[in-house]
Amino acid sequence: MNTIFKNGRMTFDVQLDIDVDTSSKLFLYLQVKQVIKQAIVSGQIEKGIRLPSAREIGKTNVVSLATVERAYRDLRREGIVEKRKGDGYFVSERVGMN
Repeated sequence: MNTIFKNGRMTFDVQLDIDVDTSSKLFLYLQVKQVIKQAIVSGQIEKGIRLPSAREIGKTNVVSLATVERAYRDLRREGIVEKRKGDGYFVSERVGMN
C-alpha cells in the first residue's frame, strides 16, 4: 500500500488483484465481493482506507463497472464499507466490532 497525496489530502493506493472465474457458478459480483471482503477482514486493507473506485477495479480486473458497484453495495449493506459522497468507498471503521 503506497501513500499518495491528491488535492492536499493523504490517500492510500490500494491494489486489489481480483481473479474472476467465468466458468464458476458463483456470480461475478460475489467473487469480487469475496476478494474485497477477505482483504479487509484479514487486515490487508486497514480501517478507514479509501478503496479503489469501481471504475479502477473494472479496468484493471476486466469486470464491468456494474459488477463492482453491486459488490460494493452488498459490502455497504453488511457494514464493511461506507460510501462518502464525492470521495468514494472506504473501509468502515466499525469492521470487526460486534
